Amino acid sequence: MPDFGELFTLLCEGEHWRAAEFLVKLGEAEHRALAERLFEEAGRDTLGDILSSLLEAPDVAGWTMQRERLLRLEGMRMLAAALAHAAVEEEWRDLVQAVKALASDSSLRVRESAVRLIARIASGQFGETVPFWQECLASGDGLLAAAVLRGLAASSAPVSEVLRLFSTMMSDIRKDVRHNLGPRAIPELGRREPQAVFSRLREWAHEPCEITRWNVAQALVTPFGGVYAEDAIAILADFALDERPAVWRAAAAAIVQIAQRRPAYVLPMLKRWREEPLRRRCAELALTTLVRR
Repeated sequence: MPDFGELFTLLCEGEHWRAAEFLVKLGEAEHRALAERLFEEAGRDTLGDILSSLLEAPDVAGWTMQRERLLRLEGMRMLAAALAHAAVEEEWRDLVQAVKALASDSSLRVRESAVRLIARIASGQFGETVPFWQECLASGDGLLAAAVLRGLAASSAPVSEVLRLFSTMMSDIRKDVRHNLGPRAIPELGRREPQAVFSRLREWAHEPCEITRWNVAQALVTPFGGVYAEDAIAILADFALDERPAVWRAAAAAIVQIAQRRPAYVLPMLKRWREEPLRRRCAELALTTLVRR
């Protein structure tokens, strides 16, 4: 493997595919170290060119080894993510295209690096970046929207403002958004200000929208639901009456998680629900799941 100086030369000369042969062997810490060196030694224009070329590197003509090709692309984009992290204290608008490209990448590792990048940008410059986050959330790219939701949740941006953005997405039907908003982003935000987040969950729970209610229930499937067991059960008791399977089944999953923390509180309630025609399905699913565990 060449040293960082040789990699630096390859990258500056546009030999990205040659450099990528070695980038795939680096861990995240080494990517960060290389990015910091590039950031220190390259001028702003050169750094921007390197970042763009890493994100937009064309495929090598006639490349037949698909796995190796994907690994090299991932290596280049992991370095691009590290470069963007190194430059995050500079003008955030210079990183807009990097955020979009990294968040939409086919590699999970690259997308996770985008989440961390979004969190850093939002932590330092939330106020002026709000229009950009709104644009990303409203775009047709579900992966980008999902990364923004998780990045905002992990940032130190004002919780009330993040919740306002989340409110615009609660009924979003896109798979990537659904799999990241209720199950991941909302509970992550709840770690910082649990009372504020739970208060908003209670408000969302009154919405008739199926996806909104599903997102609320999914947030309660996590340990966050167990923190406010009584309040969570009050919400889930209403969801158990919902005739839509997506809602009452999600409610059952949340009840199972809470029951594992508070069995003496939840189990008698489930036995009562089994005698109620409208809540019976939810109660039986929760009890069956608990028995299997």
